[in-house]
Amino acid sequence: MKKLLTVCFCAVMLCGIFLFSGCAQDDDNTLVLGLDASFAPMGFKDKNNEIVGFDIDVAREVCERIGMTLECKEIIWDQNLSELNNKSIDCVWNGMSINEEREASMLLTPAYMNNRMVFAVKTDSDIQTVDQLTGKKIAVQNGSEGEKALDASGIQYEKVGHADYAMAYNELELGLVDAVLVDEVAVQYMIKSQGKDFRILDEALGDDLYVIGFRKEDTELKDKVWNAIKEMKEDGTLKEISEKWFGSDLTVVE
Repeated sequence: MKKLLTVCFCAVMLCGIFLFSGCAQDDDNTLVLGLDASFAPMGFKDKNNEIVGFDIDVAREVCERIGMTLECKEIIWDQNLSELNNKSIDCVWNGMSINEEREASMLLTPAYMNNRMVFAVKTDSDIQTVDQLTGKKIAVQNGSEGEKALDASGIQYEKVGHADYAMAYNELELGLVDAVLVDEVAVQYMIKSQGKDFRILDEALGDDLYVIGFRKEDTELKDKVWNAIKEMKEDGTLKEISEKWFGSDLTVVE
């Protein structure tokens, strides 16, 4: 009986070791990508509630090349740094703009896409210029680079903040706000793909470079991801993905 118990105990211990090793290996080989899953076309939920988009296609191809499994995790955007530092995600990859604060707190890749911050209004709006936004209700995403740029612009406006752009678009359609400050690639996609009755003011608030953010200590992971992206640029894969979502190559990878 003692011998039988010893054998059983050893078997349980071995199983436990294999299970633990398997979990650790899965964690090491999984890239958890944090995103605002309403930011079309960079990363968003489709009609089947699956997360898709330009960034997702690029990340999936990157993971295939570096031998990792991609996991997309929806986060509250203005908590992206906390999610990163808490290690609930491995990177912030969702059309994230570069700024001094992120340069100080995250390990950033070089820019992979250029964008503009623009104002979207309803097609029949009387607003034609940025000057006419003074005193108007403008919807922004909380914690976004656009919100910070608008606050620093000197425009006197009534801020309507949201966790994501979906509600901002809805409020613009309903006439509850006068404009939405948004990334041009995002609103252009909404106009073309969903027929939104919006137009974009000619004057932009500024250029906006997209980067990927990692924890400061994760230099090896950042380098693996970026080297794969550079390979995709060289062999034309990055261009193909961009043309799929935007109709042209908008990437700026060297």
